[in-house]
Amino acid sequence: MRIQTLIAIPIAVLLASTAGAATITSENLIWAAAPSFDDMAAAWPARGEGLAEGSASLQCRIVGAGRLTGCDTLSDQPVGQGFARAAKTLVAKFQLKIDPRALRKDQDYFVVVSFRFLNPDTPPGRARRVSNPRWISMPDPGRIQGVFPKAAADAGVTHGVGVIDCQVAPDGHLTDCKVSRENPTGVGFGDAALLVAPIMQMNPWTDDGRPVDGARVKLPVQFGLAP
Repeated sequence: MRIQTLIAIPIAVLLASTAGAATITSENLIWAAAPSFDDMAAAWPARGEGLAEGSASLQCRIVGAGRLTGCDTLSDQPVGQGFARAAKTLVAKFQLKIDPRALRKDQDYFVVVSFRFLNPDTPPGRARRVSNPRWISMPDPGRIQGVFPKAAADAGVTHGVGVIDCQVAPDGHLTDCKVSRENPTGVGFGDAALLVAPIMQMNPWTDDGRPVDGARVKLPVQFGLAP
């Protein structure tokens, strides 16, 4: 049985990899489910008391509909503080966004998952901050043009920004969005940004090994009226 290690496996790349034609990179990885900030805090190892952060990297076998099992430790830093063991307790929370029919029965598939833990007893560890999200769904320029506020256009305003404050859901979509500010004010850019929010989706696990579920984010949406 052949064994293939995958760093990232959207369906198209996965199918290509079985023929040996794909170069796999972490930027291609898409998750259907991943641990939350609460999950990461609960998994913080007892031996990590006094540390600000720790990290681990696991190589896991892909089974079924993108679930992970049989994980081996690739890195554990600082050594001996329990971060790899903590990471393994979170493996069941992950699910890759793949079509199981793309997995060949005569081939094993593995994925490498990184984890960056922050001490939940410190301010950075308590902050639910997403510093480096990867967007897997974004509105195209035509959709943004389509919700350009009529009040702004009628007033001769051709450019503006609406900033929205949103909760990140487990699947990376934005929920509970509110207008934070807009510029210029009073011509509808905040409300227009709210119309864009349902289209947007973050990858549920960041490339540097952090969650997004449970964070609140402020997102600026730029608007420009086409000539």
